[in-house]
Amino acid sequence: MKRIGLLVCLLTLAIGCKSGSSSAEKPPKPATATASNAVKLDTKSEKNLNGNWKIVKVDFPGSGYFKVNAFGVAEPKCFEGSAWTFVQNNNTGTVTLNQSGCPSFTSAIKWQVSKEGQFGLKFIGEGTKAKNQTQGYWSKFQNATENSFELVDVIDVAGQKKNVTYYFQRN
Repeated sequence: MKRIGLLVCLLTLAIGCKSGSSSAEKPPKPATATASNAVKLDTKSEKNLNGNWKIVKVDFPGSGYFKVNAFGVAEPKCFEGSAWTFVQNNNTGTVTLNQSGCPSFTSAIKWQVSKEGQFGLKFIGEGTKAKNQTQGYWSKFQNATENSFELVDVIDVAGQKKNVTYYFQRN
């Protein structure tokens, strides 16, 4: 019964996540799942993420010239030093931004890693169930080790594709 509940929860997460971007012009990535095209999860990668992490660096070429709203929250540089907790057994966690000069932000999250190397993320507002949260973000998940990994968001800036890379380290 627990497996069925977990499967339903993960399918709901996959269905509810949509391609997110810091720019409205980014072409959407496929982010829906049905019984016939369900997202296949990379459970090994998900297990390795279990625990506390922080973003130690954000790399965004042109960051001094372009304003970007990362994950619908704040500028990418505001995520430097942010604290992330990933709970693997139910794919939940939290995110806390704590950099001075940036908005204060804390949120529950629902997340997943696909076998195709995509990281799905939804911010869950207080009093909201993950299945009712329909907006989410997909980023490329890469260079994962036991103590570090990167998320890469491809955005469109003035007609050019740019990568915003978030470098995570285990706490």
